[in-house]
Amino acid sequence: MGSDRGLTVRQFERHDVGLDASITLTPATAAVLRFSAAAQSSFHSGAIRATLVDVGDGGLGLRTAMLLPRGAVVRVRVQGHG
Repeated sequence: MGSDRGLTVRQFERHDVGLDASITLTPATAAVLRFSAAAQSSFHSGAIRATLVDVGDGGLGLRTAMLLPRGAVVRVRVQGHG
């Protein structure tokens, strides 16, 4: 993201989507993150449920029920639709 007069602005256009996705942590990220038992109970087969909300050349936006820290390296799997 760029900065314009103190405001954060996106460098690339984003396209709105609304797709089911799942997130798994890379081994390096999983080694340093600890989740509560309540948070772990919301995992589905070791993955965190998410919604892919937007995509663009500079990245993508995900919505989850749990907070992942900035810099967490994850794998994203978008669910097929047909």
